[in-house]
Amino acid sequence: MKILEKLVIKDGIFTSIFSDGTKESLTSKDYYKKYNTETKIERRGGKREFAGSIHKYGELTTNITIRVPISKKQEVKELVKNYLKEYINPINLRRNAKK
Repeated sequence: MKILEKLVIKDGIFTSIFSDGTKESLTSKDYYKKYNTETKIERRGGKREFAGSIHKYGELTTNITIRVPISKKQEVKELVKNYLKEYINPINLRRNAKK
């Protein structure tokens, strides 16, 4: 079993030196392709209670897609906006209010 003892990176060339004395030189692209060393970095804030924005309608929302005639697009948008106005979360309005 090969165990990596040393990894030397010079001018974009990765040279691996293993415990059995063998060496392997790869370009950075080939090295990452072969050894897949990518780790996903989590980029998010803390988990403080009530942190983040308040939901506009008091719950999670989703996108929907429907096909409508071009001439009726604006009319349908207005109908949906007017329908959803009664469900807007009043807490959200207070948060954005000017002091």
